Amino acid sequence: MATGLEIIVGTYEEFLLGYRVRPSKSNDRKYDLYQSFSTHSHTSSIRSVTANGKYIASGGADDRICVYDLEKRREIDDFYIHDGTINSLEFVPDGSYLISAGADGKMSFIKSGTWKIDKTFEKAHKGSSVNYISVHPSGKLALSIGSDMILRTWNLINGRQAFATSLKNKAYGNSIEFVIWSPTGDYFLVAGKDIVEVWSTEKTEVLSTKRCESEPTSICWLTDTDILVGMENGKLLFFNWEDEEEEATLCEIYDNRVKAMKYLDGYLATASSSGELNLWKVIVDDKVEIDMICGIEVGCRLICLAIVDLVKAGLEQEIKIEYDEEEKELKKSEVTKFKTKGKVIIEVDDDEKLNDDTPTKQKGKKRKEKQMKVDTPNSSKKSKNKRKSVLLSNGFLEEDC
Repeated sequence: MATGLEIIVGTYEEFLLGYRVRPSKSNDRKYDLYQSFSTHSHTSSIRSVTANGKYIASGGADDRICVYDLEKRREIDDFYIHDGTINSLEFVPDGSYLISAGADGKMSFIKSGTWKIDKTFEKAHKGSSVNYISVHPSGKLALSIGSDMILRTWNLINGRQAFATSLKNKAYGNSIEFVIWSPTGDYFLVAGKDIVEVWSTEKTEVLSTKRCESEPTSICWLTDTDILVGMENGKLLFFNWEDEEEEATLCEIYDNRVKAMKYLDGYLATASSSGELNLWKVIVDDKVEIDMICGIEVGCRLICLAIVDLVKAGLEQEIKIEYDEEEKELKKSEVTKFKTKGKVIIEVDDDEKLNDDTPTKQKGKKRKEKQMKVDTPNSSKKSKNKRKSVLLSNGFLEEDC
């Protein structure tokens, strides 16, 4: 159920925030997002966040990796491995290792539980920035892509590089931002500029190429054949790469870019660059349908997100919040402020009004597309009736009802 989900977001304003789903006060058949925790552990923008079980990890432009325990609701460790922005973080599927990739060209492997650095590749991409990493569902392989335009395959059993494939002659532009395994690991996608390509893992060859009308800014697999792309122009693009005859499905959900997006067991969490956070129910059949469950305007510029199923993680009983329909307001004391490891936090004045971060829409090649069915509460087009919130300097949330 949606009420068992928690969305973790990293912001430009250095906050890591958690949001839970609760029944709406006005209609018990609808839901609201409310802030469940906040922490100000970073001293610069948070660029990557990942989750596995009860652990979440965040990486920032302050060269720092922070690890948190969702059960204890506190920061449990931090690392200064990199000498540059943390571009990508990912746990292996069984949660035994956390892998980090940075602008300094390093890739590091941190052992979960003991939180010791097991191995670091100082020049994973010959000194070039490592843009993205993705771990195979088996946990035995990983892919990385760097600013050198080289796709590297890593054997996680022996901790060595297995293959390297140059993509410099591909139509990805000057940078490749994404490389992501499919749910089964039989395929992976590579994306950059205005193109998404699906590759065969077994044959290491391109099976399908999809042109986008705008630059991909976030991507996720729905199934082994269905892909959802969030774009610079605020639209979502859905396509089935196996069915070349099927029309692409397109819909606009934001005025600004779709900054981050994660899919988990039929639920999709999306964030806009202007601070909108939404949770959707996704149905993939003959056509894709997405129904907005709830949304909120965070009051910060969102950069990255992760989504956690608290029931599967075994945490629902420990942090479950019972909602009373007659309760007038969720008290501020119910919002957890994470305990940090003795860091000194300097409080500043309330956040100033965010500048308009609307990107210039890019012109794309005209092609035949059909509209995605998007249902939002009260038939609102882009979630205009969402609750608004203001994040205070001490990390607590004040709601405007």
